[in-house]
Amino acid sequence: MELLQLMAGGLPGQLVPECCWAQIKRRNITRIASRSTAARLALVPASLYALLELPQEASNEQVRQAFRNLSKRFHPDTTELPPELAAARFQALQEAMVVLGDPEKRRLYDASLRAAELNQQRLAQRFSWKPNTDPPPRRDLSGGEWFALVLLALALGFSLILGVGLAWWRGVDLLQEAPPLL
Repeated sequence: MELLQLMAGGLPGQLVPECCWAQIKRRNITRIASRSTAARLALVPASLYALLELPQEASNEQVRQAFRNLSKRFHPDTTELPPELAAARFQALQEAMVVLGDPEKRRLYDASLRAAELNQQRLAQRFSWKPNTDPPPRRDLSGGEWFALVLLALALGFSLILGVGLAWWRGVDLLQEAPPLL
C-alpha cells in the first residue's frame, strides 16, 4: 500500500482517495511498458541472489542487509544513474526482497532454481555427442561360429594335402636344395 502511495507521488502514511487508485495503477503500468531496452535488461538478473549480490546460502538477515545497502545505492533519488534505469533497478530490488524475504516464497524460488539447473544439465547432456571410441566388448564364440571355424580349418587342410599330393604325383620337386653360399 505504501509503495503505491509512493508511486502516486505521495508520502508514506498519506491517504490517497479510492477513485485515484485506478488512474495511478494505469499510469504506472504505462510507465513500466514504456521503459527503454536498457531499463528492461536491468531487470533480468541471473537470479534474485545475483541481483542482491548474495550467495544462495545467505541468511534472512544477510538478505535484509544487502537489500538495505543496495536500495540506498540504487534509489532513484540518491543515485547518479539515469532516472529510468535507477527506478527499474530499485523496483527489481524490491521484487527480489518480496520473494527472498518471505521464507515460503524463498523455498519455492530455491526449488525452481534447482529445477532449472537440473534441466540445464540434462539439456547439455542430451545435446553433447561424443563418438564411441571404446573397442567392442569381447564375448565367447557361439556353437555355430565354432562349427564354421572347424569347417574352414578342414577345407584349408584338405586343400593343402590335395595341392601337395598333385604336385608330388606330377613329379615336381617341392623342396629344392639351396645353392651353396660363396
